[in-house]
Amino acid sequence: MVQTVKKPPVSGFPWYPKTLGQHLLKKRLELGLTQVEVARKLNLGLQTISHWESEDNIPSIYHYPAIINFLGYYPFRMDETEGGKIKKFRFEHGLSKKNFAKLLKIHVQYVELVECCLCRPNKNILEYIKMN
Repeated sequence: MVQTVKKPPVSGFPWYPKTLGQHLLKKRLELGLTQVEVARKLNLGLQTISHWESEDNIPSIYHYPAIINFLGYYPFRMDETEGGKIKKFRFEHGLSKKNFAKLLKIHVQYVELVECCLCRPNKNILEYIKMN
């Protein structure tokens, strides 16, 4: 029996990505795409992917839904608390704390407290997340 081992695409391949830029780099290399091709797929400027991968810049939250879709997975550490689930929902929908609070007509500080598990989310928040 012959075993084959897949060779990494390039040296410095991010086997265990920790940052969003590293996740993007790993996926791009796995797919054999150029930064320009990824930028086009995500409808971004041509230099944006380069800046994110080199960590010269980080993506704005409103880019998160397209990035998560491109990666095919949620790249952030998942917290299974109610606050963690709310944060995941915001990220998957590209909502800042401020925009999420405005949408639900609540104070942004309340969103922060809930996400930090310093208070429980009210029924409106939980129902909104379930419905969307």
